[in-house]
Amino acid sequence: MGRNATEIRKGNVLIIDDQLWAVTDYHHHTPGNLRSIIRLGIKSLASGQSKQIRASSSETFEVAFLEKRKCQFLYKEVSDSSLVFMDQQDFEQYHLQPDFVGDASNFVV
Repeated sequence: MGRNATEIRKGNVLIIDDQLWAVTDYHHHTPGNLRSIIRLGIKSLASGQSKQIRASSSETFEVAFLEKRKCQFLYKEVSDSSLVFMDQQDFEQYHLQPDFVGDASNFVV
């Protein structure tokens, strides 16, 4: 589903070059009589790489549809420092790196 750059918000997940990128920062700037510029901070969900991109207000992006699932924090893995979460519906466990979880990793109990 394509969305205009002005409709993108922090927290959206975009598909760019067949990869999933989470929007971490959004800034809309209109200098004087010029066209508006959108600056997006994005982070790759696969590699964790972050970068900044600029787009015109008329540019479109493909927004990924992701299913949100409620999970419970279980424990922190000692061997690789990953955080282990369990899906509350099917009891599947997910190992996530603390940098993927972000600042919220400091508050899981």
